[in-house]
Amino acid sequence: MVFRDISHQIQERKIFWSFFCDASDKLYGAVMYYVSQTRREKIVNMVYAKQRLAPSKKQTSVDMKLTIPRLELTAILLGARMIKFAMKEMEMKVRKVYLFSDASIALAWIKNDIKNQVFIQNRTSEIRNIAQEVEEQVGQGVVFAHVRTDENPADKLT
Repeated sequence: MVFRDISHQIQERKIFWSFFCDASDKLYGAVMYYVSQTRREKIVNMVYAKQRLAPSKKQTSVDMKLTIPRLELTAILLGARMIKFAMKEMEMKVRKVYLFSDASIALAWIKNDIKNQVFIQNRTSEIRNIAQEVEEQVGQGVVFAHVRTDENPADKLT
């Protein structure tokens, strides 16, 4: 993986990361944006993106039906793993990390720690663990937020 050189933008700036996630019945993906801000300017750069093929219906069992909300949750998990990777590889002081999705159901699964099906439970647990790791490093956890579909740049991936 090769990152774009953004080191020249780091001095005296507030650094934010924004991750956008989306899924369709065929693909899911996530994209990372780096936001650098001073009092006078704000610079936004796309750093990297990942896209995956959704499992075909032949690959899934009868009791593990991959609905769009489940695929959206999988896209959010991909975004969370990208956050973990970026934290490890990009050594910079980040003020806040945002993860956006247009999937209200998947975001509700993450925010509400209720007993759920194993598929959902496993993914939400890993997402929450990554958010906890971010909180330990940054001082605050990942901000999970909803974005309208027409404003979601990850929509282009799917």
